[in-house]
Amino acid sequence: GEDMEIFITADVLTKTKEFDVTVAGVTGPEMVITGADVRCIPDQSLDSAMQKGPYDLIVLPGGLYGAPVLVASDKVGGFVRQHVARGGVVAAICGGNWALMKYGVFKGKRITSFPYFRMLMRQFDVRKEWKIVDEDRVLVDGKLISSQGPATTAEFSFAIVEYFLGKPHAE
Repeated sequence: GEDMEIFITADVLTKTKEFDVTVAGVTGPEMVITGADVRCIPDQSLDSAMQKGPYDLIVLPGGLYGAPVLVASDKVGGFVRQHVARGGVVAAICGGNWALMKYGVFKGKRITSFPYFRMLMRQFDVRKEWKIVDEDRVLVDGKLISSQGPATTAEFSFAIVEYFLGKPHAE
């Protein structure tokens, strides 16, 4: 699933010719093998990407293998918290939304995710600080764009395009 979330989103954003897309590897610039055994070579390491910011948008994919890496990464968490604090937009899909909750950002916002991760999010959100939504495939709430998972990746990608460039570009 995370392979679709990475490649489809990067492809849609790149094809607009309005986004400068960087795929950063959390553990470095080395090849990553996704849960579906697809090989992905990041453009650069997260450390390099962090030095080149600030960015208008951070996209967090999910996946059963990718999401736990994001959740466990203090570096990604710090990067996202700084980005949100300066008013940056975050788009997260599938387990990427679980990571956002672990980072403590976007409290009070409507957020969705893949059903398995929504269950984990509800277990984590004991104080009911987020509005976890089941029925929406893609949600935009302020500077947070969230989506359910692999099957909603195209809609998610077009929602990002619409957010930044307007509906005509997304169509």
